Amino acid sequence: MGAADTASIMIVDDTPENLALLASMLGDAGHRVLAFPSAKMALAAAERRPPDLVLLDICMPQMDGFELARCFKANPALAEIPILFLSALSETAEKVTAFAVGGVDYIVKPVQVAEVQVRVETHLRIRRLAKSLAEQNRALEQALARIAELATHDELTGLLNRRATLDRLRELHALSARHGAPESLVFVDLDHFKRINDEHGHAAGDAVLTAAGERLRAAVRSTDVVGRWGGEEFLIVLRQTGSNDAADVAEKLRARLASTPVELAGVRHGLTGSFGVATLRAGEALDAWIERADRACYDAKREGRDRVNVAS
Repeated sequence: MGAADTASIMIVDDTPENLALLASMLGDAGHRVLAFPSAKMALAAAERRPPDLVLLDICMPQMDGFELARCFKANPALAEIPILFLSALSETAEKVTAFAVGGVDYIVKPVQVAEVQVRVETHLRIRRLAKSLAEQNRALEQALARIAELATHDELTGLLNRRATLDRLRELHALSARHGAPESLVFVDLDHFKRINDEHGHAAGDAVLTAAGERLRAAVRSTDVVGRWGGEEFLIVLRQTGSNDAADVAEKLRARLASTPVELAGVRHGLTGSFGVATLRAGEALDAWIERADRACYDAKREGRDRVNVAS
């Protein structure tokens, strides 16, 4: 038996002869045996270090096997451990109760060594398969979550990607049309970004994009939407925000970028952006709204960069 097959098996029986027989048998099979003459001692030991399987007598003083099984099943750390009852009680009522309290098997005493060995190995194998399946399910859930994340978020900055940003924009555009709440777009284009890539390389450009995304996200409310629109462009939706307030927020964002340089190869470089602000008009189409914000941003760049331009 390899180390991977070795199991920790707890035996609980108030008869010393039974404990000795089972411990010897399972120890010879290569398992680590934990033998206890009382249920209370076994429970305390299991809570400290859960076993892989329990062989449990029923008739014991102070706490019987049924009560111990109930304690195991009430504890999330112990609930999945298979419990095999070993008892001289052979009536159907006892067997039914044993399964009702969470037992997975019932062996009538006096036990046959070969039978106990086979049943123990069978339930250990089932336990290992269940653990393996649970681990595979967790890995699958993590993989699916990662796929969902990649489908909606920009891998570099962690912000919403263009598609997800546009989907969110459609939702908010429809909400505003129904309820009349003001919604404002802020289009952001980082200044002289090509120069950074040309002079310092694409890794430096990625660092600048990541830093810009973090600063923009940190400077707005959690209810606002921040996405990477493409390249060095970002798009922000300021929820329920009118034109004047949106211009103030855009100015705050501009100042935040300009006041926090990015360090590239040990040298601090200024980071600025051109901002275009457009507040949704009554009845305005989504494409027209985005176009006005984009145009306002273009005008800010044309007028000298590092400034906020509000669409008319």
